[in-house]
Amino acid sequence: MKSTVERIPSRLIIYLGDNNPTIPDFHGRSFLYRIGAGGVLQGEFEEVNNAARLNQLALELRDTYSDWIYSLNESCLKRGLKLKELSLFLISDCSAKRTELFPTYSVFCNLQLIREIIEAREPNQILIVNGTLGWKRSLKSIAKKIPVKMKARRWRGPDGFRRLASDLRFLLQLGLVIFQNKAARNSGEKTLDVEKKRLFFSIYPKMVDESGCDRKYGEMAGGADSLAVSILTDGLHQHVTVKEFFEFRRRIIAKGARVIDDYLNYRDLMKGVYWVCTLRLKTLRLGAAMELHNIDLSSWVAEEIGQSASRVGRFMVIKGGFEKFFDSVNIDEFVYYLHEYPLGRLISWVLATNHPDVIRIGFQHGPCAWRKMVYALSSEEVAHSPNFLYHVPIPNKVLAEDLHSAKVYRYSGYSNVELMERIYRLDYLKDIVMQEDADISLVAAGLNDGLAIIQAVLPEIRKHPQFEYRFKPHPLANNKYLSQIELPKNCQITHSPVYQLMPRVKTVYVSYSSVGYEASLLGISVHLIDIPGRINESSLMDIARNRVRPRVVKEA
Repeated sequence: MKSTVERIPSRLIIYLGDNNPTIPDFHGRSFLYRIGAGGVLQGEFEEVNNAARLNQLALELRDTYSDWIYSLNESCLKRGLKLKELSLFLISDCSAKRTELFPTYSVFCNLQLIREIIEAREPNQILIVNGTLGWKRSLKSIAKKIPVKMKARRWRGPDGFRRLASDLRFLLQLGLVIFQNKAARNSGEKTLDVEKKRLFFSIYPKMVDESGCDRKYGEMAGGADSLAVSILTDGLHQHVTVKEFFEFRRRIIAKGARVIDDYLNYRDLMKGVYWVCTLRLKTLRLGAAMELHNIDLSSWVAEEIGQSASRVGRFMVIKGGFEKFFDSVNIDEFVYYLHEYPLGRLISWVLATNHPDVIRIGFQHGPCAWRKMVYALSSEEVAHSPNFLYHVPIPNKVLAEDLHSAKVYRYSGYSNVELMERIYRLDYLKDIVMQEDADISLVAAGLNDGLAIIQAVLPEIRKHPQFEYRFKPHPLANNKYLSQIELPKNCQITHSPVYQLMPRVKTVYVSYSSVGYEASLLGISVHLIDIPGRINESSLMDIARNRVRPRVVKEA
């Protein structure tokens, strides 16, 4: 009689978060897949994360995902989501695939990897710890007949109501700004004449230093008299009160800049009120059944569409300011960063539609990477024709920082990609003199990975109490997590500028922060940290993979 071997029961645990989970007991094998750095787990688990495979999947699936996201454009057009001959979807966060805001692409790649793990390990059950209903729904689509359970469910609040309230506050703020601005003009205040043939877009005060120089353009733009700034933007890139607006406006006008927000009027405001309401109705249940490679991503796409409707509604107000500003100036060229993002696409559309003779020059504002989806475009959405119902508004020309970035832009369909004479945002590196006795290690957080990266590096910090570490949170991030972490004595939090820290730094730890790239230019040892379940978007991964040396900025 043929004997049978009893199979040991097993489970696959998907843990989401950056804190210490409590895992229920289980009589059998437990495979653990983390998404987030987490902490020390109690129990015996076989960790099955594979950072190399996850990052490889992110490359392999890049174009497929871009085409899939672009397919939403047709659904939006059928619902009337257009303005004149512009598809509003093409100036949305969803279309731009903003991985810093939305986890959809990361979820998709992780689920592809988890599916491979399920096929190889054949668990009897799947347990999600600290997950959401969206995660459960997506996992069920790949689990087949394997039961999916959830522990410590994370609840999501009514984001739609919060966004609507935020949009209405933004419109009210705009109304007050328009009213007070009009009163100032009626009192005889004069605005500056623009005589320059090339102007540079900037966000004030976020991107401009005290001297009136934009931090990205540097000497290329020169002083504030070459800048066309927005203070209000869409209320999401930066938020200022009405009182702050007029104080900032006074300062930057005194330096010679032109304020685009001055061209807003009540008609723009009323259009915004209409679109903020209309977009919510027209996007209801859009993307309700979205699958890619038989993975249900509906919950994630729905969140992207909700956020997109909010931003596009605000765009319908501020576009009037841009239109009237460009009507008022006689320029040959307009240089602007964020051209890959929705705000930059809006600028591209306004210029291409109303002033096609003005050369639109897109300016790379930070490190570029193959896995950073904002740089990825579907082959179907790129064309240099004025059909903006189906083609993304893009610049006539792009100034790229280096050969690697230029290659990414060209692959995505951008034309006339040229290299900058130098990377102006890195000019400060030329003044840094490294100390021979550099004695600290710097852990540099990106905009969205602060808690995860410090959790990931803490074991290394505790392992070497004789070394000094500094943890630098991102200056523009939500850093409330700092109150949640306890650092050992050999690690301190610092808010000092990078240029002040670098001379003493011997090692830098980053996941995707641009500080890693800048440190590599100075010859500092850089450790790329793979946070479990997170796609690494650092350009240094591409540079290492292709054996391309970063452009040397430091003068001999």
